[in-house]
Amino acid sequence: MELDEMKALWENMGKEMEKQKVLTHKLIVDMTKEKYQNRLQKIIRIEGAGTIICIIYAGVILFNFGKLEAWYLEALGIFSILVFLLLPYFSLKTIVNLKKLDIGIATYKQLLSQFAIRRKRFFYVQKMGVVLGFLLGVAILPVVSKITSNKDFLAESQYWMFLYIPFLVISLFFFSRWTLGKYARIADSAENLLKDLEE
Repeated sequence: MELDEMKALWENMGKEMEKQKVLTHKLIVDMTKEKYQNRLQKIIRIEGAGTIICIIYAGVILFNFGKLEAWYLEALGIFSILVFLLLPYFSLKTIVNLKKLDIGIATYKQLLSQFAIRRKRFFYVQKMGVVLGFLLGVAILPVVSKITSNKDFLAESQYWMFLYIPFLVISLFFFSRWTLGKYARIADSAENLLKDLEE
C-alpha cells in the first residue's frame, strides 16, 4: 500500500469518525430533550388537572352570580372568578415556556441561563399562587355559602373565621410546601439532565 493510498484511507476514516461524532451528539441531545420534556410533563399534568377544577369553580360562580345580591358578595365573586381563571393560565404558561426550552440549538451556558430564568418565573407564579390561594380561600367561603344555602355568611355570623382561617392557613402551608417541594425536585432533575450535556 502506497503512502497516498494510506493518506486517503486515513482521511476517509477521519471523515467517518467525524460523522459518527456528530450523529452521536445529535442522539444524545435528542434523548436529553425527550427526557427533559417527560420530566416537566408531570408538572403539566398536575397543573392541567388543577386548571380544569378552577374552570369548573369559576363556571359555577359565574352561572350563579345572580344569587350574590350584596355588593361585597359580588366583589368577592368577581375576585374568585379572576383568580380561578388567571392563576392557572399564568401557571401553565410558565411551565409550557420552561418545557419549550430549545435544547438542541443553544450553547450549554445559554441553555442553563435560559433554564434558570424560566424556572425562576415558574416558581414566582407558584408562590403568587400560594398567596392568592389564601386570599381565595377567605373570599370563596361567603360566596359558596350564599350560592349553596342562600345565607349571607358575613352578615349572619363571624365566629367561623376563628376556626376557618387557622385551618386554611395550616392546610395551605402544608399543601403548598409539599407541592412546591415536588415541583422543585422535578425541576432539579430536569436541570441535572441539562448539566449532563456538558460532558
